[in-house]
Amino acid sequence: VFTHYLLEGLEDARADLDGDGRISVQEAVMYADVMQRAYIRERIFPVESLHRHFAAPWEDDPAEDPDYPSAWIRDWIGEPVFLDVEQ
Repeated sequence: VFTHYLLEGLEDARADLDGDGRISVQEAVMYADVMQRAYIRERIFPVESLHRHFAAPWEDDPAEDPDYPSAWIRDWIGEPVFLDVEQ
């Protein structure tokens, strides 16, 4: 799910958080994190039997965690990275 939204975020203007007209990899990652969380909450968690399926053995019910699922995102570069692909 995350990869789907990451690819979508690279092309979706909603991912352009700073409004500069370009979507950085970091912006696409943040978009994907928000979108995959919404997808899991709206599509998976309504099916109660799937709650434990998506949790690690040491975790509580992930449906009770407002931040689940959250990608572990850390921007080690500190500046925008753009994928300028010639067509």
